[in-house]
Amino acid sequence: NNGSLYQMTYGKSFAGYKTRSIEVRFVDNKFFEMNVSFDYIDDNSISKKWYTIVSKMIDKYGNPNHIDLPKTVQSLQEVVDQKLFKDFSVFDMEIKENSWKPKAIWEYKNDVAIIISVKPTIDDWEILWRFYHKELHKQSQVKVASKPYDDF
Repeated sequence: NNGSLYQMTYGKSFAGYKTRSIEVRFVDNKFFEMNVSFDYIDDNSISKKWYTIVSKMIDKYGNPNHIDLPKTVQSLQEVVDQKLFKDFSVFDMEIKENSWKPKAIWEYKNDVAIIISVKPTIDDWEILWRFYHKELHKQSQVKVASKPYDDF
C-alpha cells in the first residue's frame, strides 16, 4: 500500500503441473513479475519436463522468439517432433554437463516476456517459468537501488 516492492509466494500447481513455488511480485501496486518453479520428480527427467512445458506454450501461443536447443537438435521443428524426444537421458546429460542451458523466450510488443529455462539449484535443477514486464522490472530495480533498507 505504500508503493514499495512486495512479493507473495504460493505453491501446489500452475497450468496443471506440480510446482515447488509460485512467486508474484509487485512494484508501486503494479504486477510486474511471476516466477513459477516446477517440480519434475514425477517425470524423472528435467529435459522432459522442460520440453513438456515448452510444447504446451507453443501449442497455445506459437513458436518462441528465441530457443536454445540441445546440441543434437538442429531446429525448432525437431523439438515439436516427439519422435526425436523419446529418450530424454541424452538431453539430461547435456544439462548436467553444462553443455546445454535450455531456454525458450516469447517476447511481446507490450514489453512483456515469458521465459522457460532450466537453472541449477544447490541440490539439483529447477524449471523456471518467468513472466515479467520489462519496464516495471527496471522500475523495481531502481527502487531497490535507491532505498535498499526500506524495501526489505
